[in-house]
This record gives sequence, C-alpha cells and structure tokens, in this order.
Amino acid sequence: MYSGGTSFSDGSGQSSQLITHHLTNDSGNYILVRCTVANIPVAASGYATGCIIEASDTGGIYANTGSSTSCTFTQLAAGGGGGVSIPFTETDTITTTGTSFNITANGVTSGSVYEGQVATGTFTTGGEVFFAQMNAVTAGNGFVATTTGAYTGTGLLVLTANSATTGTIAAISATGLTTGKGLVITTSTGMTAGSGAALSLAMGAGVGGQGLLLVNTGAYTDTAGLVALTANSLTSGSVFVASATGQTSGTLFSITGGGANLTTGIVLDLELGAAIAGTGLKVLTSGVYAGSNNLALFSANSATTTTGIVSITGTGLTSGVGLLVTGGGANFTTGAGISVVMGAATAGNGIKIVSTGVYVTGSSGLLNVTANSATTTTGLIQVSATGLTSGSAVLLTGSGATLTSGGKILEVAMGAATTGNGVTITSTGAYTAAAGNALLNVVANSATTAGGIVQISVTGLTTVKRC
Repeated sequence: MYSGGTSFSDGSGQSSQLITHHLTNDSGNYILVRCTVANIPVAASGYATGCIIEASDTGGIYANTGSSTSCTFTQLAAGGGGGVSIPFTETDTITTTGTSFNITANGVTSGSVYEGQVATGTFTTGGEVFFAQMNAVTAGNGFVATTTGAYTGTGLLVLTANSATTGTIAAISATGLTTGKGLVITTSTGMTAGSGAALSLAMGAGVGGQGLLLVNTGAYTDTAGLVALTANSLTSGSVFVASATGQTSGTLFSITGGGANLTTGIVLDLELGAAIAGTGLKVLTSGVYAGSNNLALFSANSATTTTGIVSITGTGLTSGVGLLVTGGGANFTTGAGISVVMGAATAGNGIKIVSTGVYVTGSSGLLNVTANSATTTTGLIQVSATGLTSGSAVLLTGSGATLTSGGKILEVAMGAATTGNGVTITSTGAYTAAAGNALLNVVANSATTAGGIVQISVTGLTTVKRC
C-alpha cells in the first residue's frame, strides 16, 4: 500500500509528522519510508527487515538491519551520494554465472570508478583496502583487469609507494605450489626489438640493492635450473645480454660455487651440443689492453695434485687445432705468444707433450717451431740456464736397444746451405774440464764393432779445411 503525506506515531511515542511518504507490505510493516534524520525510528516495531528510509533533509539512505519488532537503521549512503557506505555487508546466494556486484561508469574519463580510502593514523598491519577472500576454491580468478583496446596507459595494475623504505610493495605467497607457477607473464609474438619487455625492472639511479633477488634454502636438485632461459627457436638473437659501460673495479657477473663441498659439480657449463661451428666462449676487447689481471684469469694457488687447472679435450681432433694462440705479427716486440712462468719451482714440467701412439714418419712433430721467413734471429728456440751446475739444459733420450739403422736422436738438416754453422758450441771461459768432460763429449764405452762413433762425410769437399 502506498500513502503520501502521512503523519503517524512509531509506537514509541515519537512524533513523525515529517514522514511524507511510506510503503507497507502485506503484513502492514513499513518497507519504504521518507522522513527527516531526527525522526528515524529506534528499536521500534512495524518496520520490515531491510526497510529503506530516505532522509528528506540530508539525502542519506538507511536500512533496517534489525527485525520487524525492534528496528536498527544503519546508514548506507551519506549525503545523497548514491553509493554504499561502510558498514555494509551483503550476502549473495543466488548469483552463479552472472555478476554479483556491478558498477557501470561509461562516462568516467580521468576519475575513479572504485576508490577505497583509509585513515593514515589507524590503518595497520593486517588491514586490507581491498580483500578478495576465495576460501578453498580450486579455480577462478581473484582479480581480473581486461581491456580490448590498444592500451597505451601507465599500467592496468599500478602499485605506488614512493615513500616506502623497508616495506614490501607486492607480495605473492604460494607455499604449497608444486607444478604451478607463482607469476606468469604472456606477451604477443609481435614484440618489437629493443623496446618491448615482458618484465622491466627500472632501478633509476640506485647505488645499491638487487634488481632481481632469488633465494632458495632447500637442497635444490632440479636440473631445470632456478633460473631457466629458453629460446630454442633463436637463430641470430641473444638470450642474455648484460651491459655496464661505466664499470671500473666492480664485477659484472659473479658466480660462487660450493667451495670445499664441490666434488663432480660444475660452476659454469657451456654445452654446444653437436655444434659444427660457432664460439663457446668469447672474450673481446678493442682497447689497448694493458691490464695485469688478464682477459681470462684462472687462479688455483692452493692446488697441489689436480690433473689440470685448465683442461682442453679434443679426442676426435684430426686436422684441427686444440689451442690456437695468435700474436701481434709484425707489431710483436718483447711480447710472448705463450709464457710459462714456474717461479722458484725445483721440480715438475713447464711444458709436457706425451703421445702414446706409434707416431708416424713424415708428421710435423710433437713440437713444431716454424719461422721460415726468419733471417737474423738470435735463436728460434732458446734455452737459458745460467745457474746450471751438474744438470742438463737439454736432455734427449732415445729408444735404446730398439733404435735401428737410420734412426736419429738429434738431427740438424741444413738443406742446401752454403754457409753458416750446423752446430756451434762456444765457451768464453778458460775451459779446464777434467778427463771425461769436453765441450763435445761422445761416449759409447760398450761399442765393439761400430762403423764409427763420430762420422764426418764430405765427399764433395775440394778445399780442405781442418776439422
């Protein structure tokens, strides 16, 4: 029933002469009332649960959250704003596939469709401006922001806390996660080179902190990797690029292994698969390098019995090169293509070459030194042992009793030389060697029928010279 301009008593003796309109249900209880704020009933009967009162003087909206026998009117909207004010609780047990709560604001341009504002002094840890409680659901979305337009704004999701110093801005907790993913970002195949980014971490002019921090305290055994970068269809691009053009003394990329715990593990593994070309590791500088720490530095100063601080394996090598060192060519002066410095070593090998195969005649040599254009060099191979007393500067050991006719321990082949020395032995001292010692000492004390211990053949000699 609808009635207008009615004045009545609310049952508690309060005068409600300013009630101008009201609507009752079949039970005679009011379900819609318009009156002033001062005349809103308190703990009165006759008002249905959910009865709405509009304050005629302020425009506020109130609802009976009590009962029809004892009403309690709670303000829903203040000052005619048309919205819903806290406290407000609504339970929707009907909606299944539709929208339980919907706000349409097609005219909004720069305003806010939804705003939650709290007090600075009272909001503490545990408070939520927006809380999506999904209980024990196993599917569905807690928050969805969708646009079908060519979005160019500052972010569908924007979190701003410019005054924060020690807090956490965004936190994702998924402690029970097994095969799922904590955060997924999917971009389009049309991402442009040098501009698009699936994830951008801009730290401004920061001088500390981490751009990306990943910590795992478990005994991690997954070979998939704590960080996995996969681009299996990549052909000419780059998977990982680091740039620090202003670097002076810092470390651009640091990897720390397990120390004494490391057994068969590998700190850095570069696997090229079945590659037939390309470079596994490239270190390049275009500057006039004069550093003392080397472009590549391997240091294991406490090593004692290792089988190799640097190991190169090429068991299938046929005509290639295991290690190639290219010097400065005509620019080379006092430099060294390879330098082996053994310090004050009293034993061990500076360079060791071992072949267990039947090394064939005609091969270029286990050690091959070639300088075919050299003319006035003081020595293509130089051995200096100025402190030597009783040892040997160069020791050549042959095969003993198995050496056959024509075999040579040392051969000096001068080709068609017309001058020069095949072998020169020089001593500038007052040589006084005892018996059995000589500048050239040939010893074959067990020889019996040799054709000659020392043989000199000069069949074409015309002008005789002293030997």
